[in-house]
Amino acid sequence: MLRGELIDLALNESPRFQIMTFHFKGGGGFAVIDLQKQATPTLQPKAADAPDALDIDAAYFTALLARKRSVIKTLLMDQKLLRGIGNSYADEILYHAGISPFSTANSIQPKAVTKLFTSIRFVLEKAIRDIAEANGDELKGELKDFMEIHSAKLKLTAKGEVIKSEKIGGRTTYYTEGQELFN
Repeated sequence: MLRGELIDLALNESPRFQIMTFHFKGGGGFAVIDLQKQATPTLQPKAADAPDALDIDAAYFTALLARKRSVIKTLLMDQKLLRGIGNSYADEILYHAGISPFSTANSIQPKAVTKLFTSIRFVLEKAIRDIAEANGDELKGELKDFMEIHSAKLKLTAKGEVIKSEKIGGRTTYYTEGQELFN
């Protein structure tokens, strides 16, 4: 869900753009909203064919990249190939790996593929820890304050690199000139 949020019903009884609402027997509840009106909740969905990004091994990932000529950022976000990486985390992963989001997947050199595989796990696990720490015992949704590159507010990285932005597949992509392009 691109622009989803959880809203405490005690604070807002009827939030806009609700797609699901949960009411608890003892009182209280929350609503799931989708600002872009694109999410489709599914109860008891069939098992996904694609593995979760944190469940893959290096051999699977290497083989996946080797057979795809697509732009690497597009591949990382393709939920039919690899689940769990969206637009913002694809930018963070590629920045961490030092790979341009415009690179062609099967052109990425073996050493860089290894770094990219490591970056997926590092960035996603760090995000899970950061979100859990920021949320505490509350269910607030995703936080992006800790992102290093994916933010319209940021102009420079922590290393002082200029952050650029362009569209890839209709999505805003944040990157630096220092990220290596493989074509």
